[in-house]
Amino acid sequence: MGFLTRKHDSRQYGIKAKLALIALLASTLPACDPGEPGLRGTIYIYLGLTEDQALSEQIVASKRERAEFFLDAFQREHPGVGIQLQYYPEAELADRLRSKNLGGQGPDLLLINAGTVQLLHREALIRSIEPSQELLSQFRTSAIPPLRDGPSSLIGVPFVFEPQLACFNKKLLKRAPSDLKEMLETSDTRPGIGAPLTISGLYWSLGSLGARKAYHQLILGQKLTQDSTEALLHWLQWLQDANTHAGMYFYTFPERLVADFSGGKISWTPCRSPFIGEFEKELADDFGVALLPQGPGGIASPLSDMRVWAFGLDSSENQKKIARKLVEFAANPLVQFRISLDSDEVLPTNRRVVIPIQRSAFLHTLVAAHENSPPLTKEILEYQSDLELQGAANKIMGKLLYGDLKPKKALQKLEKLFRPETKQASGR
Repeated sequence: MGFLTRKHDSRQYGIKAKLALIALLASTLPACDPGEPGLRGTIYIYLGLTEDQALSEQIVASKRERAEFFLDAFQREHPGVGIQLQYYPEAELADRLRSKNLGGQGPDLLLINAGTVQLLHREALIRSIEPSQELLSQFRTSAIPPLRDGPSSLIGVPFVFEPQLACFNKKLLKRAPSDLKEMLETSDTRPGIGAPLTISGLYWSLGSLGARKAYHQLILGQKLTQDSTEALLHWLQWLQDANTHAGMYFYTFPERLVADFSGGKISWTPCRSPFIGEFEKELADDFGVALLPQGPGGIASPLSDMRVWAFGLDSSENQKKIARKLVEFAANPLVQFRISLDSDEVLPTNRRVVIPIQRSAFLHTLVAAHENSPPLTKEILEYQSDLELQGAANKIMGKLLYGDLKPKKALQKLEKLFRPETKQASGR
């Protein structure tokens, strides 16, 4: 698939339009039961940001606008409800919750990535819920398994997907590379190609090189078959060879990668959908998106993030009721449709929502990228939420890319790192 672009102002809507949408939501959602007393009270919500997102004022503003959009609509439906919204880096949430929960001052809800939900659940810092069958039936089947906590409980409730795709600068590139060979050729002749120096950030290339299933065996600590070993060695060798190209840059610090792309120092990079607003603001009509490049092993395997509602430990019964109503409201098909359509950065988890991809070339790419994403699994999420394990794995990758380790030795170190006995010895 070729590249797709959009006008810089296509995703912006003014206050009047926002108020009109709120009125539309309020008028089309089911009315409260006249015999049921209206909701009254205040709830506290923590909105989590990844480390790189927390450094971007544009992303913080975008997430705030998206959250406030449907919170305003919810409060119009329930005028007796007050909502306090606070923003924190997700890496700090476990420590913050330990401190707040001790004093009974923890949040009622958290809106965070699915990996962080897994971490907070392991640390017993959030509570599971038993959703109604009506609520469960609304979600896409891929959204539920990683959140299961027994046959009838969930550790969180899905909100939206945030796909991964390729972002590029049209001023520097006429079109985005469609395969790995073209990507490396592009790095040799044009301003640089950038990619994060992390296993999670390079996950998409596993599909392109036919090593995704082998990688899953690796992180599960399973004994690798000969085919899996060869697939992973091929992947590691490709990454090491790619780093020898003069215009191919692997970034240790994600904020530097974002800054260099926004500033025109590199022409192409894998990107998460929350960064689209920032890149579009900086590059305007020169900003384009495309699918990540395929390779000899098949199509790329971009990994969509999922934003999830998690429930705090310190809520009163009334706050629990309000929190649950809000989560049910956020799952409403119309709410999900409007958030997806007006942000152009997220996709609905509600299976009843059909995105009109014919309306926007950009939405078409976003949907296609998510369809190429492998389903999230508990194993992937547990790895994503284990910062110590990620740090150790990324150090090995760094030594590989800079030639300090051969692919065979790097794979041996990764195998040892992911063995169950190694995790147990380190307390993970």
